[in-house]
Amino acid sequence: MPKFSIIMVCLNAGVELEKTIQSVLSQTYLDYEVIIKDGGSSDGSLACVPNDDTRIHLIEESDTGVYDAMNQGLKHASGEWVQFLNAGDYLEEPEVLSKLAALMEDDSAINFWYGPYRNRFLAQTIWQPTNFKGFTAYRQVVCHQTQFLRKALFEQLGGFDASLKIRADHDFFLRALKQGMLNSQTYDFIAISYADDGLSVSEKMRRCAALEAKELHRRHFVFLQQIMYAILLEISLVRFRCFVVRRLKGSPLATLYARLANAYNQKR
Repeated sequence: MPKFSIIMVCLNAGVELEKTIQSVLSQTYLDYEVIIKDGGSSDGSLACVPNDDTRIHLIEESDTGVYDAMNQGLKHASGEWVQFLNAGDYLEEPEVLSKLAALMEDDSAINFWYGPYRNRFLAQTIWQPTNFKGFTAYRQVVCHQTQFLRKALFEQLGGFDASLKIRADHDFFLRALKQGMLNSQTYDFIAISYADDGLSVSEKMRRCAALEAKELHRRHFVFLQQIMYAILLEISLVRFRCFVVRRLKGSPLATLYARLANAYNQKR
């Protein structure tokens, strides 16, 4: 059966870190390790880290940002499968790793598993497309908390590009896809409860994310694809849809849109 490396990158995470750790410690499947990569917290949050569990490894090192910290965590990972679980995000229930281990044993050719998640900010379950290629890969990436990847994939591709502040996970996915190294499959249960209120959704970082998206499009898509997909993005009313989801949260219109989007993604 596979071993999991659950990597938690944190900095002054407060009480959320303990909740995240406990969601892993409550798992019925026991072949895992927790790697907590802290960049120098000063809020006392590390006091919650158990010091009597050999599966938990605390790494306190300075870093240049989230993805540099994730790369540092990867260096300490000994599991066959890796997941990055942010402070404030939780494994949904105690059987998550057990269910995943069974799937991984049944299909050893897969190197990338992902699935639906509970978005606590929107108070909804979000289903992701089953086919992340072409236009879908251009406009978005798999929610990284739901991803379980073979560590060998990181070793082959060289980890994350730490020069990117928001979209290094998207870049990693596109590199793997472009080189024909990605063999993905979806699980059909909710594994992750996602806070969706962190770095990537702040107004300041939205602008950074938009600039990095343009850079990724230049890196990974030929010119004609960039033109065609940019037109499709405008036709799809992406700005309006983001406004509905984020600014009209909880409204009948936002609820209707979420239901339609989930129905569409489940069929893909």
